[in-house]
Amino acid sequence: MVNTLPPRYAVESDEEDEFNHAPSSSSPPRKIDVAYLGPDVEKGKDLVIASGVAAAVWARGAHLGEQIGAITVNKIQIGLVFQPSYTKSYVLASEALVQLPLDHMHPYASKTLEIFQPSSISLLDVYSAPTYASQAPVRILDAPIRFLSTTKLTFDPKSLNLAPFEPPNLLSSTSASFISLASLPNPMPTPAAAFLLPSSQTPAPRPKALPSPSSSLSSSIVPSTTDSPSEGIGPTLHPSSWDTSLLQTAHRALFLAINQDISGSDGEWKGKDGAGGLLAAEKRRSEVGEGGMYL
Repeated sequence: MVNTLPPRYAVESDEEDEFNHAPSSSSPPRKIDVAYLGPDVEKGKDLVIASGVAAAVWARGAHLGEQIGAITVNKIQIGLVFQPSYTKSYVLASEALVQLPLDHMHPYASKTLEIFQPSSISLLDVYSAPTYASQAPVRILDAPIRFLSTTKLTFDPKSLNLAPFEPPNLLSSTSASFISLASLPNPMPTPAAAFLLPSSQTPAPRPKALPSPSSSLSSSIVPSTTDSPSEGIGPTLHPSSWDTSLLQTAHRALFLAINQDISGSDGEWKGKDGAGGLLAAEKRRSEVGEGGMYL
């Protein structure tokens, strides 16, 4: 027994096991360059952010005025900056034309908040009604606007028939990055509220990469109405969009969340016949580069 070798177990190691011969699949991180184009913004104002298909449809009747700036990612306009006459807040129409890959969301949201340093944030986005988990399921046609807030809302959500966006449901769009960053104590949390329009569709996969600047500028700025939009170019729009009353409610909630009651003013949401807003705006050259708009 003295001359026999001790038993070897899988937990043991010798020099044969010290090297990992498997090929490495890691790749260098992608360059993500987020920049602001346009005149300097006044920091500390409230910021209204509408994202994706919600931004494209909402902008039809939001009377945003002329685009004053843009937030670009790798030289592609992702966020269009407006300052409507009926509010002192800045409005950002985000990802209405080009969608961000997953790994671009956080850097984009972080840089945007660094640029504006808002005193509060109000967001408009969508949630998937068919996949929403609830103890009291509702028909898709009756699905309410839902809200998610880092602090108590400044108005009674029941007055607008809003319902909370509750666990175990998750928000996985860029709006989630904005809310997460706003919650950080750096130097102090920023009040943020998201209002989510019900979508009859399940979320589409995010693009793996941004389109090239040339392809994004030469493509139509009208978001696709098919189920197969070009990779990274605009969100998918479906013919069954929201009715006017739902959009008016969402619009009012957006501004009530930042202590601005726009009812009875020029800021009320008024739908337009046919496609309008970001859906039909023509590209024109402006001081912020190709793609400036007037809505």
